[in-house]
Amino acid sequence: MKESFPVNLALDTSFFVKNNFLVGKNFFRLKSLVNDGIISIFLTDITYREIQNRFKINLIGAVNKVEKHVSFLEKDGMILKNFPEYLPYFRLPNIHLEIID
Repeated sequence: MKESFPVNLALDTSFFVKNNFLVGKNFFRLKSLVNDGIISIFLTDITYREIQNRFKINLIGAVNKVEKHVSFLEKDGMILKNFPEYLPYFRLPNIHLEIID
């Protein structure tokens, strides 16, 4: 019987960005293949730092957009507080961006 070894796979930054970093369905599939010993994933140090930088840039952009929408709701959408299904939009948690440096 032929002994099989895991396939070595190097991922680049674009894979993580296209798959929403660590929560995309393709990422979960790769994780399953790693856990089953079918593949091994490798990242270069440069790629790792690029992923961190892209994550930070995307997070800052998302936080800024969400803050604008919350501000809009507080100013122009107060009437929506009369409907329980809209209340979660007024109670979003704060994201402290200083922790990602």
